Amino acid sequence: MFFFKYKILKNNNLKFDSKLNKFGMGEDQLFFLQLNNLGAKIFWSKNVKVYEKLHNHRSSINWLKLRSYRLGILGHYIDQKMYGYVFGLIFNYIKCFYYLFKSIINIFFLLRKKKETTIKILNYFYRAKGKFLGPILFKKVGFLK
Repeated sequence: MFFFKYKILKNNNLKFDSKLNKFGMGEDQLFFLQLNNLGAKIFWSKNVKVYEKLHNHRSSINWLKLRSYRLGILGHYIDQKMYGYVFGLIFNYIKCFYYLFKSIINIFFLLRKKKETTIKILNYFYRAKGKFLGPILFKKVGFLK
């Protein structure tokens, strides 16, 4: 649960980005980044337990790959909303190489925890792929128009 003053939202015309609704992700990330940039204090609690029902289709490797890929693409959109076109593009590609680096580094840990590490590698790799292709998709096909 979170609390904040309504006047912060009203005075800054801050709301969830409805363009992200069709993807079912990213709205809250962008909203709270914008709130944080306005100087609002966000508190986290390690003691609060959150439960979410896991649907069977969400436990497949294919679902994970697609979700990670979409998060990469939408991450590009969020970076540009937060930092503008040029800096958003720069941050996007820095993050792209970061995720690619993390996927490569995790290959060295495959022998210890094979399944867990494979999932990490796929997550990072598909996130990097989404980050890399995000700017191209937005420009060519107007991804969120």
